[in-house]
Amino acid sequence: MGKHAYLIAAHSQFSLLQKLIDTIDHERVDIYVHIDKKVKVLPKLTTNKSKLKYVKRVKVNWGAYSQIKYELNLMKEALNTEAYDYVHIISGVDLPLRSQEEILRFFDENKGKEYVQILDKLSDEAIRKRISKYYLLQQFAGRDESNFTYRMVGRMQRILLKLQGLCKIDRSKGIEVKYGANWVSITGDCAKYILSREKFIKKHFKYSLCADEVYKQTIIWNSKYKENISEDEIRLIDWERGKPYTFKMEDYNELAGSKMLFARKFDENVDNDIIEKIWKGMKTL
Repeated sequence: MGKHAYLIAAHSQFSLLQKLIDTIDHERVDIYVHIDKKVKVLPKLTTNKSKLKYVKRVKVNWGAYSQIKYELNLMKEALNTEAYDYVHIISGVDLPLRSQEEILRFFDENKGKEYVQILDKLSDEAIRKRISKYYLLQQFAGRDESNFTYRMVGRMQRILLKLQGLCKIDRSKGIEVKYGANWVSITGDCAKYILSREKFIKKHFKYSLCADEVYKQTIIWNSKYKENISEDEIRLIDWERGKPYTFKMEDYNELAGSKMLFARKFDENVDNDIIEKIWKGMKTL
């Protein structure tokens, strides 16, 4: 049976991160962790069975190319050293809803399928807007409208976007653009193909807006791996009750009864009891 790589993106809540690692720790699993460079002191994470490695750190800002850069760093670190059946990009505030044995068995039985979400709730125009112009200041911007600096950067960026519109700049011309959640489970071969397109990624997705939800979907959709995209959802993420919703103890029955493999998100400052319950449950399996 082949090995799997978990590529974890984290920036806080390292007690929860350790519990996530505990639940995926397995002989067939290697774990690669990216900690946002804004974090001053790296957490001391441990495994019993899995190899665990920190990757080169990036200062991650919302909506900026840094969100793509750290994913590429994770994939490079993993695929430069091993051949994996599957590569899972997950958040440090995720938890599995099945034992690692069950998860590995699922992917063994569905080997070759690409679990990458393709959404159609946004118009083509809305998706293209993210990459058609140069968001030159996005690395310095944010989404906190109460922050004076962010507001000023946002205003400057809107002026630059209008000027590009007048000049009819369109970086997305000729590309069939797709988008979805940046959390995916893809074959190692598919991940290698994405890395082979790094020049294309830099050309079309650097200085973009929230393109971490666009670049993988677009590359896979325009490749031979499109035929292997599964329509099955394997991640429980609730966008109706939050951005996304944070699961609590009152949601335990929903989580326990779900057919999904992973759930996002959890927050030890909102409800640590649900985290403890899932973690302890996994330890007894």
